[in-house]
Amino acid sequence: MDRFEVTALPQLITLLKFCRLAGITPVQIFSSEASSIKFRTPDATAVGVRVPRRRKRYRKFDRQTVKATLLHQLAAQQTPPPSLAEVARNLGDDPSFLERKLPDECAQISERYAEYQHTECIFTHLSAKLWLISHWRSSGCSGHPRPASNSDSSADWRRSRLVG
Repeated sequence: MDRFEVTALPQLITLLKFCRLAGITPVQIFSSEASSIKFRTPDATAVGVRVPRRRKRYRKFDRQTVKATLLHQLAAQQTPPPSLAEVARNLGDDPSFLERKLPDECAQISERYAEYQHTECIFTHLSAKLWLISHWRSSGCSGHPRPASNSDSSADWRRSRLVG
């Protein structure tokens, strides 16, 4: 077997890619003389050669100024405290970029924001409970009377609540 002998059948996708690169249609290949087809020279992007991208410009990062801004945000008793995404947006940076450059300060800002969110969630939950209790009391619902003194009667009351 010859080293350059082609044993595989051409695939349709290969034919279509060739036609696209050559600037012809598949019908032209089969309907006309192969020597009469005028091929155009393909451009680099059509062949699949990677066109070099513009490199990102180096961006000067003033660590001291950004660190001072982050520490100022930490010292400010702003309610609600800003999230790291908010602080980064105000600085014109990405949060992941700031976390990479100043991890400790960013961790403190994120921790404070998470703590606030947790406290706010608990407060909202308790407010809803208090509202339900006050609404329940103001509507005149007294619930089921429960015996206060005798433990046996209290157990009977629990059993009656389960059964009936």
